[in-house]
Amino acid sequence: MIYLTILLASLPGNGFEVSAQEDSPIEYAPDSVKTSIAKQFQDQYAYSLNTDKAAFKTDGDFSRAELGEGAAVYQVEAEDASLSLKGYEFPLILNREVVGTIEAEEQPEGWTIFNISSQSDLVEHLQEAKRQAGSNGTVQYVHDQRYAIRGFYVRDQEQEFFLDLNTNRVSDRESFEQWIRTFDTDSPIGQAGNPAEQEEIQVGGSSVTADSPKPVLFLQAAAAAVLVLAIGGLLYARIKKNRA
Repeated sequence: MIYLTILLASLPGNGFEVSAQEDSPIEYAPDSVKTSIAKQFQDQYAYSLNTDKAAFKTDGDFSRAELGEGAAVYQVEAEDASLSLKGYEFPLILNREVVGTIEAEEQPEGWTIFNISSQSDLVEHLQEAKRQAGSNGTVQYVHDQRYAIRGFYVRDQEQEFFLDLNTNRVSDRESFEQWIRTFDTDSPIGQAGNPAEQEEIQVGGSSVTADSPKPVLFLQAAAAAVLVLAIGGLLYARIKKNRA
């Protein structure tokens, strides 16, 4: 995919702060986070995803899947048109091909898988964003499902712009900030795009919208409840028999 490269004047004022590794314009997840998410994937999701290989266009065994480097993901704050760190997205690699994306967020109990999708274009978009930023630039990957936004905020000493991956449009900082401020924070879903085009979550053989409960977790809870009821029934029957 060829993107339009434009030269924009760097605007004064308080722009978006970027935290990036010294050798890369993009911030990546620490090894400890990647290791934790990889283990969680194998322990909780690999087996169930093997029942839904077609959705990921693979016939491989997900127990052999690996994670690529996780890029830092930002979401928009409509109140002041700023960006805040949301978590990390890891390419899901199987048989040397990217077949999906794992999204991770930090919870009180630690880093947790938030979403697994069949979206497989993250690596190529990251490479394009690095090319756009050049050797001295910085990149923030923005993926906010509340507003259906996905793209890269790029800046270096000569240019500063947002590249929208949904439309391939390029906006300078001022236009991007003005656009964000138009969002209604009370009902954000789908304002920046068509809500019908929102990506689906693929977890455990089921697909749901971004705000639906996780089917795997729901089924686990239901199974636990059935088990408790069954054990309770057996104990009650045994006690009743002993009394008789």
